[in-house]
Amino acid sequence: DVRLIDSRLYSKSGLKDILRKEIEGVSLVGISVMTSYIQETLNILNFVKQYNSKIKTVLGGIHPSLFPEQTVRHPLVDFVIFGEGELPLLGLAEKLFKNEDSFEEIDNLYFKRGGNIVFKKAVKFIDINDLPLPDYNLVDAERYITRRFTGGLWGRQLEYQSSRGCPSRCSFCVNTIINKRYWRQKDPAKVIKEIEALKEQFAPDSIFFMDESFFPKKKNIEMIADGLKRISVMWEANCRVDYFKDK
Repeated sequence: DVRLIDSRLYSKSGLKDILRKEIEGVSLVGISVMTSYIQETLNILNFVKQYNSKIKTVLGGIHPSLFPEQTVRHPLVDFVIFGEGELPLLGLAEKLFKNEDSFEEIDNLYFKRGGNIVFKKAVKFIDINDLPLPDYNLVDAERYITRRFTGGLWGRQLEYQSSRGCPSRCSFCVNTIINKRYWRQKDPAKVIKEIEALKEQFAPDSIFFMDESFFPKKKNIEMIADGLKRISVMWEANCRVDYFKDK
């Protein structure tokens, strides 16, 4: 069973009340961390460990992926996942559920063993076409649906991710380190099918593609745009202007 908490939605006292309620009986608490949220993350980890020291903690996201050994050395951190988390997080949860400790078998996982840091290897990126649509029911989706002015009309806008990574080489971006400039987009038919499901469940008027880079493959974009037009959903996405410059 999975419970998802967005700490940004609560005050410090409100978050503690939510945590106290939701971590009862859990065996693993995971947090996705950017560097700017380190102090808040440590506060949450300290609360979890004081509540029940047997609960295991795992950190993932940008900061732990950039500094995995530094992060896992912290006494409040039991595990760190490097890069994409779907498969190693599942593997870790299964091990803990079975009361097994053979964590060496899990790729992309850092942990401490006998005072030493153990890490097997960083595996190749997963095929995002194999992933199911994220379970939006784990959160109060209405808190994330925004009113946006799109195409001359006010409507409900929902965020969705169709790709990962970016092929560009911007020196300031983590993509050059974590994703190795490798860009992957879901099959356009899968994108339309998933957005159709979201439309049926949440009735958005438009979709915001929160991809790091949405436009590298123009043929895919044309197919997605045609599919969204067919199901009467408007859309927005960020873009590098040079994707549309004359060659």
